Amino acid sequence: VGDDTSECRIVEQEADDPIAANDLVANLAFDPVRTYVFVVEGNFDLHNTGRPSAAGTEEVKALIKRFGGKIEDELTIQTDFVVMGREPAKPQPPGEAAQPHVWKVFRDQLKEYERYTQVKVLAQSMNKPILNTNAFMAFTGYMSAETH
Repeated sequence: VGDDTSECRIVEQEADDPIAANDLVANLAFDPVRTYVFVVEGNFDLHNTGRPSAAGTEEVKALIKRFGGKIEDELTIQTDFVVMGREPAKPQPPGEAAQPHVWKVFRDQLKEYERYTQVKVLAQSMNKPILNTNAFMAFTGYMSAETH
């Protein structure tokens, strides 16, 4: 982005609606005069493997930072957007005779589930825009190396 011109890469367009001069080309995370604040929660599957991961979450955060956005850990009045990965499954408690390490895994999974749910409910109550993986990818124009 320069003072008089901007350059972007068009990665996809509709045959019956081609990109033309004076079309608005935008990226949700980039604004030259404002830094948007994001909260990123959950794990993401950006490469359509069927397995959301923490690596996908880090990739989402890196994209936001690359476009000039700021990542916060907690949702506040200053938050502009909440990006939610796949909702974790609510874990079922193990039986009473389960080993301590099984209980630890359960508690860790429950904590992850409760955090995700808490962020989602708080974002809704604060009327913060919530973007799922597809919406985030569409708004930023992101395409993984596997898709192009």
